[in-house]
Amino acid sequence: MPLPNKTDCYNLFSLSFDNYQEVAEKSVLHEVMRRGLSEIPEGINVVIISRREIPMELSGIRANNKLTVMDGSRLVLSIDESRMH
Repeated sequence: MPLPNKTDCYNLFSLSFDNYQEVAEKSVLHEVMRRGLSEIPEGINVVIISRREIPMELSGIRANNKLTVMDGSRLVLSIDESRMH
């Protein structure tokens, strides 16, 4: 079986950051994330899970369509959907 090429590997990779709401409002981590996310290659998925809005430092990435926000209204299951799982 041949090894996957570089592009195929990217399509298999996701990086998740959970509980991002725990990062302090004035933390330098927001700037680190902004810089790091701007360097993520095409095809790699990054998920930031937070119970608050994203900080201003990440708004430029969102404006450039590199970040999609899913609020609670998009994550709610119907009763039928919840019974399926």
